[in-house]
Amino acid sequence: LGGDASKRAGEPQPCHSAIPRPEWLSSPGVDLFLANRLENRGDLRCAIKALSAAESRSNGDPETAYWIFRLCMRIAQRVFVELANRSPESYLLSEVRAESLELRGRDADAEKEYRNAIASSGSDPIPFIEFGRFKCKRNELDDAVAILKEALARAPYNARANALMGEALFMKGDHATAIPYLQNAISVDPGNVDGRIRLAGSLGKLGRIKEAILTLEAA
Repeated sequence: LGGDASKRAGEPQPCHSAIPRPEWLSSPGVDLFLANRLENRGDLRCAIKALSAAESRSNGDPETAYWIFRLCMRIAQRVFVELANRSPESYLLSEVRAESLELRGRDADAEKEYRNAIASSGSDPIPFIEFGRFKCKRNELDDAVAILKEALARAPYNARANALMGEALFMKGDHATAIPYLQNAISVDPGNVDGRIRLAGSLGKLGRIKEAILTLEAA
């Protein structure tokens, strides 16, 4: 018969179970929720920003990584459709197709699309860089070197192109030629650990032990 007077009067009470807990608001879950809503609305730029925020707060959580991957794939699909609608003849469309085919293990079809992208890319080094990476992955090192030379002719200071050229030459055992490319790569991107290790390895192969040690110590 007693109880809270406000409840007896029939006043609405807050539903506390529907209020997000403080720990959820500070977790990557809130960024994933926001990214999902933004992607559904077609605001892809802001959705990508929200996913970046989720990744920075994920602390390597595998479930969060899974949902980030799922949302990234959805965004990528939407970008692909939008690009196809706007510029059906764009070399960038061939580039996206090539990378998609590569991810699915269809390397022969991927190579055709990479070559299509290169044929109409003009001065853009990106299709050459990606095709060079593809060739490195397949251990087709002579092809990789030839393709990456074209990339570097268009962008001599591109860190990724230099790193890939250094990698291809390192894998071929041409350490003397690899060194300047690897040096260029880590001068632009000092955090490139793989490039630094290859550079030290190449210096060591040529007997330049002190330089190899200094290269590793500078990491």
